[in-house]
Amino acid sequence: GLLPARLLLGLGAPSGQLFALAAGWAIGCLALLVVGSPDQSPGPETVIRGMAVCGVPLLSLHRAGVDARGSTPYFAEGLDGQGYFIKVLGRNERNADLLFRLYRYVRFQNVGDEAPFSSLRRAVEHEAMTSVWAERAGVRTPVMVACTELDDGSMALAYGTVKGRSLDRVDPEELTDEFLRGVWEQVAILRHARIAHRDLRRANIFMTEAGEPMIIDFGFGELSASEELLDQDVAQLVLSLAVDVGAQRSVSAALAVLGPEAVSDAAPRMQIPALSGATQSALKHH
Repeated sequence: GLLPARLLLGLGAPSGQLFALAAGWAIGCLALLVVGSPDQSPGPETVIRGMAVCGVPLLSLHRAGVDARGSTPYFAEGLDGQGYFIKVLGRNERNADLLFRLYRYVRFQNVGDEAPFSSLRRAVEHEAMTSVWAERAGVRTPVMVACTELDDGSMALAYGTVKGRSLDRVDPEELTDEFLRGVWEQVAILRHARIAHRDLRRANIFMTEAGEPMIIDFGFGELSASEELLDQDVAQLVLSLAVDVGAQRSVSAALAVLGPEAVSDAAPRMQIPALSGATQSALKHH
């Protein structure tokens, strides 16, 4: 209530007051990012109730020890024996996303970020829509099962589980040239549908039990994407795959599927600061 009072009393310019408010919010978020904050994610009972409401009754639920940036991940089993991967997003994840967007806006030029969504619900609905649209376009990706709001205001997304391993857990010797071309064929489908994944790294590419590539997690995805965003996907994936198979094989597989123009257009975006933190760390240790 202090800010409205100061504005009504004429104590300081409105722009200065708003700047102070924004700066205080950013500093608070940064402090929580550095020192950590109490776990405010909903408990298993809350998630189970929310899934039951949307017609997905669960038999069991446990935290998943996987890389699920921007969400709290769970593995679950339905009453019918069906396995699910559930992402829960709450206020903390929303604040982290806004802070991440602010950092990218200050740090980079022409990064291509859209304006943040008006609410957590809209952001989660966008992810659900992007995932479904990618599946409809022919991309091999987990089936979207449910999107629901939980009792505490958090949002949950449920997908069918994937039997396989993410590429950051696969022995590089298993990554054959045929498999690498298969990965880029999935990217080609995304490009044709004008869908930018925006986080194409090894953790988000799976090798299924059948040995086929699968793309997961469209949490940062964009529909009707610009050429710049599509090129950024190529740049990110070329460098991410190069950690395991080397630059020559990574580039050759991309060229074989996408062609020289698409790969050369992505070359200016192959810059370390523009990559995901996981890819940056992997490249530094390579």
